[in-house]
Amino acid sequence: MEDGNKGTAKYWWRLEICILMNKQIQQLNNTTYKTTPKDDPKDRIEVIIGDDKEQDFKPQVKLMRWDNEVNFSVRLKEYGTETPTVISKDDKVTWDKGNFKIEFYEAENAHKFVWYLKEKPATNKVEFTIQSKGLKFYYQPELTQEEKDDGASRPENVVGSYAVYMENPGTNWVGGKEYKAGKFGHIYRPHLYDSNGLEAWGDLHIENGIYSVEIPQEFLDNAVYPIKSNDELGYTGEPLTLTYLSADYIRGNKITGAAGTLSSASLWARGRFTTIHGKIALYKVSDDTLVDYENAQGTWTTTKSTQTITFKDSETISAIDYYLYYRVDDNSNYYYDSISGATLYYPGRVTYSSAWLATESTPTTYSNQRLGSYITYTPSTTTYTSPLPAFRRQ
Repeated sequence: MEDGNKGTAKYWWRLEICILMNKQIQQLNNTTYKTTPKDDPKDRIEVIIGDDKEQDFKPQVKLMRWDNEVNFSVRLKEYGTETPTVISKDDKVTWDKGNFKIEFYEAENAHKFVWYLKEKPATNKVEFTIQSKGLKFYYQPELTQEEKDDGASRPENVVGSYAVYMENPGTNWVGGKEYKAGKFGHIYRPHLYDSNGLEAWGDLHIENGIYSVEIPQEFLDNAVYPIKSNDELGYTGEPLTLTYLSADYIRGNKITGAAGTLSSASLWARGRFTTIHGKIALYKVSDDTLVDYENAQGTWTTTKSTQTITFKDSETISAIDYYLYYRVDDNSNYYYDSISGATLYYPGRVTYSSAWLATESTPTTYSNQRLGSYITYTPSTTTYTSPLPAFRRQ
């Protein structure tokens, strides 16, 4: 490649390459890098830094999951006329152009793209383009007073963030890909810092193909430059808002079943104060009748984790609507994301030691709450082919 200042060819960018001693970031070509945060055929996560379809480096990061069944990418909009510099060093790729700099690197269970403004900008909004395949982005607002009264709490960096879900979640077959509840990941609210310890939260919005961060004007006016925004694209498949369920009370989601036999049901939950026990049951939505329930109760510690309980009779079900219910013997915490159109169901209360009712009462509903719950199936036949049938949540 010729230097942009030599010969007849004119380049508006310059690339500096360092040899990477650590295999975390792999160099695909002169303009593109790749990391594989999770190299598991059941749930593979891959990240591309730059655009492998372009001849020059683009300030972009692309996240892919489940062998690229779904993905999204974020790229800084055209910015300035200066010649950019791109350097890869110490498992970090840095793009630097004029008043703007971005660092791309892996963090714990997330990818970071940390951007810097060296001087006070003319506008308080920074914009990126965003493209996606097979995904939907759900804004996580401040909790309602009703949710707070019910004991819910949402972490500070989750308020104003986005939960990212598969538009058509895949089926969880025994031995197949692990789609779980269909959550691709989480885009956390950007945290802003100046060079003297001043902090603020950025206002994140994703709509109409634009990922924008609005910076509080007061922060810009009082900041010591450079400032940076700590944008984080999380790989977590778990819901992030905590609430609680008292002993004997029942909660659940509606699902559309797959044509297979029931194996187990899973839920992100924990015992609130001590180790507790949980039960599951599946009911038909059409007539509220019991289909199957637990083989043995699950034991839940006080650590948040996926709680899995096997079904007793491995009933064969079809692609109709069911309620998947949970019941506990002591105070527990369960977790949800705010998803428009999702519904949490509450049919009532039955003493934990009692058997599940043959017919459950018509449930009360809570709008826009999706549990991190899902069913794993065994195929009705001995073979099945990919792509796997859809497992749709409502």
